[in-house]
Amino acid sequence: METVIDARILEDFFNNPPTEGIFEENPEYSIWREFRNFLKKESDVKIVNLKPENIKSMLFLNAFTTGGGDSDISFTTDFKKPYKGVFDCESNTNTFYCLYEEDEQQKKQYRTKNGALIAFQDDYQDAFKRLSLFNKPKSLPIRTTIDELKTWNNLQNFLLPVTNVVIVDAYIFADPSLIKSNLIAIIGQIKIATPTPYNLTIITYEGDRVKLNGADLLKQLKSEGLNAHISLVLLPQIKKEHDRTIVMNYLRIKSGDSFNYYDSNNNRVTHGTELDFKPFALLENQKNSEAILTELTQVIVNMTPLEREKRVFGKLENGLMKFN
Repeated sequence: METVIDARILEDFFNNPPTEGIFEENPEYSIWREFRNFLKKESDVKIVNLKPENIKSMLFLNAFTTGGGDSDISFTTDFKKPYKGVFDCESNTNTFYCLYEEDEQQKKQYRTKNGALIAFQDDYQDAFKRLSLFNKPKSLPIRTTIDELKTWNNLQNFLLPVTNVVIVDAYIFADPSLIKSNLIAIIGQIKIATPTPYNLTIITYEGDRVKLNGADLLKQLKSEGLNAHISLVLLPQIKKEHDRTIVMNYLRIKSGDSFNYYDSNNNRVTHGTELDFKPFALLENQKNSEAILTELTQVIVNMTPLEREKRVFGKLENGLMKFN
């Protein structure tokens, strides 16, 4: 990940840690400590609006860059606001923006025109809580006796804005009666979480025992008004470790079974036991997701033109997978 953060925010953050709860469980100190660790070890950091003439800022920068940490740190003396408030989220798919902005209209424009996590001086720690799933379960049981995941609507508590999504599930289309109550329901929750159209690539399985009509499936998906640029890939084989996963800009969701959890009456039909959430606030989670997508990308790129014609539907565009 990359975090673009205004020097004024960063300076205030490091110079004003919570004074209570350092040696006990204080939520304010816990989130301060986790954000500090994130900046030092889990994310590359680009500091903007760092003024060399400000001695305090330069001393602060020296303190920030010493004392351990693996982050790649860069800085610039200004911050060039994007044209019409729109960031280049396609080439920066995993960027967390912490900006200093006092104009409320400008704040609103940034948030409504970008499928990115954007925060400001008054709420950046709250945004980090959402990014890291702070104090949220990283695994939800789905057995009927526990009732943690009652409906796909519960996903809304975990989702952030996106520009790109990849859904991998070998059997998501195996039972046509389950498509609306699962795949469409999941995509519907992603639509609620993001303000702009995004790229959606669905990778599934088609073999001797499972025959799919890719063109018809793509047409059906497009008719649902999902606010996404959709592409569909039918692979003859999917590695088990790659299957049953959803990768987004800041999060990977992993299932123990196909995402076909519910029938049309919202009754559970899955044999799975839990749904895991892997936030990219931990670098390891992002690297694991990238490794999975890199292997899948290579399988698709290595297809012959004839194979692509039979197995790829819609234009392949996804910032999480480098098809070109």
